[in-house]
Amino acid sequence: MLTQKRMKELLTYDKSTGIITRTKTISGNAVKGMVAGSVKKNGYVHIQVDGKLYLGHRLAWLHEFGQFPAGFLDHINGVRSDNRIDNLRPVTPSQNCHNERMRTNNTSGVKGVTWDKRRKSWMAKFWHERKCINVGNFKNLDDAREAVMKKRKEIHGEFANDGLLKAFPEHKGAAL
Repeated sequence: MLTQKRMKELLTYDKSTGIITRTKTISGNAVKGMVAGSVKKNGYVHIQVDGKLYLGHRLAWLHEFGQFPAGFLDHINGVRSDNRIDNLRPVTPSQNCHNERMRTNNTSGVKGVTWDKRRKSWMAKFWHERKCINVGNFKNLDDAREAVMKKRKEIHGEFANDGLLKAFPEHKGAAL
């Protein structure tokens, strides 16, 4: 397993920008001073170290705290390539799910709101700790949006995400 010492031999981390750079030339693709890794389709930075692939945010955590996080790390602003240490926080699997973005197949434009054909109304609901929280049915989409956002904030607290970030932002790394 990669240690903080070995990482610091090969990479430097700028905690104000979240950028990891190479400190040694290892190959034609890994040159001293070059930004390490690349942003993949899923929006995360992937970096190869000693033949093994790592996620950039986990390397940032290792660099700053001397060990990999025990569980999940959350990007507070929702931008998966923004690996500034101030933008990372350890979370439980449940908290990580609360902070998910709106799904790409969402048709209402509001996270947690779907059209109920049977009742001909907007149904607002979300999940918390494996339980479905039913906020209610609404004739008006704006009322459903307001109700689900309020209830989600009440229950999920700082981990509430109203899904206003796109599932895969076009401008990766841009502050939103």
